[in-house]
Amino acid sequence: MTTKSSQQNATQEQLLALLGELNDKLLPLPAPLPETVTVTDMNVILPLLKERDALKDAIAEVKRAMTGIGIEASALRRKFPAARNERAWGSVFTASQHGLDIMVEAATYNLQAIETYVRNIARMLVLAADGDPETVNALLEGEGHE
Repeated sequence: MTTKSSQQNATQEQLLALLGELNDKLLPLPAPLPETVTVTDMNVILPLLKERDALKDAIAEVKRAMTGIGIEASALRRKFPAARNERAWGSVFTASQHGLDIMVEAATYNLQAIETYVRNIARMLVLAADGDPETVNALLEGEGHE
């Protein structure tokens, strides 16, 4: 390749780059559509409140029950110590208690995921109704297009 042809290629590349920049500046981007539902709308109009409250109560009850199981199991351990192999018994029991703690934590995360899922379904209903509370109610009552 000669020096002259490489200079021509460089000049062409520069011209193409400038043309691209000009094109971007001259062709306006489409204006964004106006937002009809705000984040506040989604959090204030949220439907399924009764169901979400019942879910929160159930989650709290499961947590209380699982905590109660751990407390009761520890009390039983103190009442019935192993007659023999006390260290092995303590080791197995401690490992079992740790397993329960892990299950409680896992259950808590799963229940929180369910709660988040229900909240997001409620938000989608608000979006589907375009933020109109009456339309949200109509959607909940089964009205709308099939």
